[in-house]
Amino acid sequence: MFFTTACAYALRALIHVARAGGERVRAREIADAEGIPRHFLAKILHQLSTAEIVRSTRGPAGGFVLARPAEEIVIREVLEVMEGHEPRHDRCVLQARPCHEGPLCSLHSAWDDCRGRFWNQTSERTIAELAHEPRFVQPGGQPSGRPPRT
Repeated sequence: MFFTTACAYALRALIHVARAGGERVRAREIADAEGIPRHFLAKILHQLSTAEIVRSTRGPAGGFVLARPAEEIVIREVLEVMEGHEPRHDRCVLQARPCHEGPLCSLHSAWDDCRGRFWNQTSERTIAELAHEPRFVQPGGQPSGRPPRT
C-alpha cells in the first residue's frame, strides 16, 4: 500500500468521529471500535489536532469532534498531515530515491499517471463521503460490514 499504518489509522479515526454526527467521541471509544492501539491513536489525534482537523476537550464530557464540517476535510489534507507533503509514493518504483532525481525508470510514466489520478481523487473526496459509504464492499459491489479475510 501507499501509506503508513499511522495514515490508515488517522483516516479510520476521522471516519469514526464523522459518523458520530458532531457528538464528542472519546479516544478510548475510537481505539476500541477501530482496533487502533491507544498510545498510537493519542499521537495521531495530537497531529490531527495540531493541524486543526479535530478539536479536543478534556474532562468527563470531553472527547474529539471534527474541527470543521466533514464535507470540508479532503482526504489529501489528512494524507499530507500524516505523511508530509512528499509521501513515500513520490519515490521511484524501482529505486530508493525520489522520482525525477536522475534517470527515469521504465515504470515512471505509468506510475506518474497513476499517482496523478490518485492525488486528484484524494483532493476531491472528503471525509464526509467516506463516512457515508459502506466500510467494505464485496467483489461485485455488495456492501459488507466486515473486512475481507486475509
